[in-house]
Amino acid sequence: MLNATAPEPPKPGTVWGYVTDRKTSEPLVGGIVIVEGIEKGVATDIQGRYTIGPLRPGTYRVRVGYLAYNDQMRVVKVDSISSRREDFRLEVTEN
Repeated sequence: MLNATAPEPPKPGTVWGYVTDRKTSEPLVGGIVIVEGIEKGVATDIQGRYTIGPLRPGTYRVRVGYLAYNDQMRVVKVDSISSRREDFRLEVTEN
């Protein structure tokens, strides 16, 4: 006789990291970090750090924006119960 139990659903993970100025490495406070498609987002703290979660395991497009800087986007893979670090170094928009 087989013991038929339903598989446990995957546990959520998180994406975290820092948003800084590419030239100076200074933190960008209040930068916006958004996970596209699920419209989940946060603002960076005083150290330029962000954490987004819980996220179901899968592949996501993470976009970062800051006033007067070029936006940046990356495809990020989130695994079950993992914490994935993704740092972003933004460049000032040239006008």
